[in-house]
Amino acid sequence: MEVLNKPYPFDGRLGHTIKVNAFIGLFVAMFLIVFEPFGTSLWQTEFKTLKLLGYGILAFVVPTILYICVKWYMDKHRLDQHYKVKHEMLWYLMVLLCIAMANCLYISYLHDVKFSFMLFKYGVFMVMAIGFFPILVGVIVKYNHYLALNTKEAEVLEDLVSVNQLSTQPSQSMFTLTAENGKDRLEMETSDLVYVESLENYVKVYYHNGNGIENKVLRSTLAKIESQIQESFIIRCHRSFIANLHKVTHFSGNAQGYLMTFDEIDVKIPVSRSYGVQILEKMKELGK
Repeated sequence: MEVLNKPYPFDGRLGHTIKVNAFIGLFVAMFLIVFEPFGTSLWQTEFKTLKLLGYGILAFVVPTILYICVKWYMDKHRLDQHYKVKHEMLWYLMVLLCIAMANCLYISYLHDVKFSFMLFKYGVFMVMAIGFFPILVGVIVKYNHYLALNTKEAEVLEDLVSVNQLSTQPSQSMFTLTAENGKDRLEMETSDLVYVESLENYVKVYYHNGNGIENKVLRSTLAKIESQIQESFIIRCHRSFIANLHKVTHFSGNAQGYLMTFDEIDVKIPVSRSYGVQILEKMKELGK
């Protein structure tokens, strides 16, 4: 039960998901055509193979449409970093229930029978029997794989942190972050910047002011702020964060990726896997 609340990677790759769903749809269709389970072996009808193929098409179309909707919602509300194992299990439960509903409507159409609760129960049983255990095993394997991988890489980054703090020092040059209106500005030394967080049409900049950590909100996109920063050690680590690698004091790993910890501020910044290699190479470079 404790594992259900652990972070889990949300796969935002639409093309990859379409390929996976196509494979699942093909598997379902071939399984039904070859083995003819659930009484389909007694089914006497024309174009039987094509009609069984329809279940495979539903197994592809339904989760793909659901994924597009969920991905849009996740992207809009930036929920990917809050995604957990329980959410992945709920996602697959929703997919199976929706496929069961689609299958029942398909059965009603093919056999010209009225949709009923008993028919829906049969549909749920059919998709659960085929899909539940492969999905459960898949979630567990994926979680353990990424947890082990990210934990190992975080340990490498953790070793580089101490080297980084004792070797290359950040420059003391001044730079200015300018909002989209061109009037609101924030000037500081590059070594004072801690991290920048995206808040949709705004960014929140965290920096040292001499007495501690302060933050200022500017109306701007993270991409625009990133284009104003020339120092290579201030780097994008997530679609919602830019971080000063010289300010990182600790790295830890979970199934989603890595987490950065900074001195003097109680916050952990996510490092998505798409930026992991870049962060690792830059940490090695700073440690030379």
